[in-house]
Amino acid sequence: MKALLTTLFSVLILIIVALLVIPSFIDWSQYKDQIRTQVSNATGYELTLDGPLKAAFLPVPHVSIENASINSGTAEGPVAFQGSVQKASVSLDILPLLSGTIAVNDVTLNGLKADVQQRQQAPDTTDGAVQEQPAAQTGDNPAKSPSVQIDSLTLKDAALSYKPLDGDAMAITIPELTLNADSLQGPARFDGRVLYKDFNLALDGRIGALSKTEPVEASLSVDGGAYKMNFAGLVDLSKTDPEIQGQTTLNAESLHQVFAALGQQAPAIKDQAISLTGFVTGTGKTVSVANGKLKLGSAPETDVRASYSLADKKGKVALQNIPGGGMVDLDIAMADGATAMAGHVNVNSLPALLATHLGLVDIATFKNPQVPQSLSGDITASLGKTMKFSSKEMTAGSYLIRNTSGSKSGDQLNLSIADFEGAKISVSGKTNAEEGLIVDVQHPNAARFIQVFQKDFKSSAPLSQAFRFKGLVKPQDKLINLSDIDATIGAMALKGSASVQTGATVPSVKADLVFGTVDTKALLGGKQSSAATGGGTTGGASPAAATSSGGAPWTRDAIDTGFMRSVNLDLKAKAQKLIHGPWVVSNPAIDITLQNGVLTINDINGGFFDGTIALKGKASAIQADQPLSVDATIDTNDINLGPLVMAATGQKMQRVQGKGSLNLSLSTRGLSSSALIYGLNGDGTIKTDALTIIGLDLAKVTEAISDESLTDLAAVIEGAFKNGQTTFKPINHALTIREGTMPVNNLTLESDTARMISNGEVSFARWTMDLKNTIQITDPQGLPEMSMTIKGPLNAPKQNVANDLLKSFIVNKYGAKLQKKLQEKLGDKLGDSPAGAIINNLLGGQPQQQQPATEQDNSSETQQEQPVQQQPKIEEQLIRGLFDKIGK
Repeated sequence: MKALLTTLFSVLILIIVALLVIPSFIDWSQYKDQIRTQVSNATGYELTLDGPLKAAFLPVPHVSIENASINSGTAEGPVAFQGSVQKASVSLDILPLLSGTIAVNDVTLNGLKADVQQRQQAPDTTDGAVQEQPAAQTGDNPAKSPSVQIDSLTLKDAALSYKPLDGDAMAITIPELTLNADSLQGPARFDGRVLYKDFNLALDGRIGALSKTEPVEASLSVDGGAYKMNFAGLVDLSKTDPEIQGQTTLNAESLHQVFAALGQQAPAIKDQAISLTGFVTGTGKTVSVANGKLKLGSAPETDVRASYSLADKKGKVALQNIPGGGMVDLDIAMADGATAMAGHVNVNSLPALLATHLGLVDIATFKNPQVPQSLSGDITASLGKTMKFSSKEMTAGSYLIRNTSGSKSGDQLNLSIADFEGAKISVSGKTNAEEGLIVDVQHPNAARFIQVFQKDFKSSAPLSQAFRFKGLVKPQDKLINLSDIDATIGAMALKGSASVQTGATVPSVKADLVFGTVDTKALLGGKQSSAATGGGTTGGASPAAATSSGGAPWTRDAIDTGFMRSVNLDLKAKAQKLIHGPWVVSNPAIDITLQNGVLTINDINGGFFDGTIALKGKASAIQADQPLSVDATIDTNDINLGPLVMAATGQKMQRVQGKGSLNLSLSTRGLSSSALIYGLNGDGTIKTDALTIIGLDLAKVTEAISDESLTDLAAVIEGAFKNGQTTFKPINHALTIREGTMPVNNLTLESDTARMISNGEVSFARWTMDLKNTIQITDPQGLPEMSMTIKGPLNAPKQNVANDLLKSFIVNKYGAKLQKKLQEKLGDKLGDSPAGAIINNLLGGQPQQQQPATEQDNSSETQQEQPVQQQPKIEEQLIRGLFDKIGK
């Protein structure tokens, strides 16, 4: 027994040594041709073995091949195949070979490259008959195909591609992938990493034993780094079209990282988490998502339904309860590498969707009541290398938009809106900051276009004309640059450039503009300014501009200062003319800034009534409901006072000749225009050169009242206020304004024969003036003073100049004398009558008390006496002339 064991042990040792040593002495390469022939005979494939071929039996049988390649050659089939491998090794189990089973322990392929291309199939000519293929024979017995088991298949640095008959080739790279299976039919488990386009995916999955009669369970986990996807469901191979179905979940913590992982630039929306879940069903022809839920950040879940036909390349996508409310219902189709969409979109809250949840715009944008809050309408779009968009009709808030179309290819954008509330809009050009977009907006009626955004805007004739804006827009991050601006609003033309910074809560605008004629009265909704009609003088003032109304133009309505905090502005502008009513500034230059509710007038200057005007100041309203605070300085020089007075008083004739200058500092504070005027305070100086007052001939007045005969005094004085004029010496007078009222204290105009002294007040708050003007005759001396009044609304004061002068002259020179003579002549008879009271009052005396009626009845004798008819004396002529003048 011992000898037998020793013999067996020795034989085993010899066999092991043979298995280890003998293969190393065998040149396996001599079998390459036989192997190629066998492969070709069996499959029709052409095998090339350019590297060494090695085999060994221990520790397990294994074969290694280097630099091998294979192609489909003459083999028929639905695909053409070509592949190569740098190194391949196969390990087998020994014992299963005894039963005819090939049990592969491990297959490792390094540097595998495989290209598979679908090819056109020859038409079937068998008329449905099945031709039986003869079985391969070995001698007289049919060959029995051995079963194959693979425990593990490992791919390293593999590259696989597939080219269908239609469409682009698909290629994947496999750094490493391991498949473990009980058999070629499964069950199997696999894990590894796959690169597909911009996807870098870590895979981990399981699948049950494949069956042609019942579904098997399958699961798959994909880790894309920035996102993770999980599938758990069934694979059903029993149907004509194999089907998979199961619950699928996609999660990502950062939407921006998902786009980065895909090699795409993230859209300009808020970075936030995203998740998508749903029940996915797919076959070789269709794929659908049911009971889907999409959640973006903190937004409520959106219901998702989708279906797609792989054969027709068409499908549907429906989203319900989108952020802010609303829905999207679209038909989709794939063609020529583009995705076409058509359907309906309804967004209940644009602020919720675009600002709160997507972060595309700042929520402050929607505080403007003119910005639409909702969107609803039809949409047609195509997404591909060229993106296209169109809509026949869409409602954005209260705005109706018709016939919109657009396209975008790369950075080339074209957009056209045939009807946006009557406006025609086009945008074309490049979206990059170097070239920019040309924006063109047109409307046949500027006033109606403004009313689209401001419902209560009052139209005016100059604005009921065509409007157009055209300019080059260059968007750059959150900065928009506008250049080559060419715009018209009514008769106003505008050119220049501007930039808008949109990144902050309050947008910032910087502009350098050149205007034509700017009629602010027309632009603010009033009537066209009188100076704009060509009725003005050299200074541009038109007497027809002033209204005869005596009411003040101020109101108690609170001034809306919201615009001062809604934008930050740095504006430099020039114009040909700046007109407001009868006021004209020629060639004005404007330099203003608006920052956080503070408007700073760095400089506004220009020509003004043949002279110059310069305005500087500051207005601030930093918070809502805060009074507007204003400080300003006004400097005018060498102003033509004639047209200035006409513009200020509404006179129809030029009454003043000469030039003057005004320097005035003003300050006020208030919530309304009325409060601002009532709180107005200021100090300044008015200076003039020699002034000529037309309609006041003091020399003729002096001559008339110097004539003791008083011949036709009334007619002479009246003529002095119609045809004559008086030249006064230059003046230099200080001005003071307190609480909206300017007191006038001894403002003196002096001529060669007289001086005129004004006292009283001008109230801007009450919109009235009340001035008493005293005329002192200096040559000849000894004549009494005269006075006249100017009283009433600022724009239409009542001037009783001739009457006042005549009355004051009579009172001052002849009042006492006439009173005495009348008393002597007529006694109590004149005083007992109403006429006596009137005359006494006119002559500066005290009115007589009327006697009771009984006393008048008892003096019948006196009443019956008739005065003796005689030639009236000078005093009586004067009184008659006075009454005649008053009667007129």
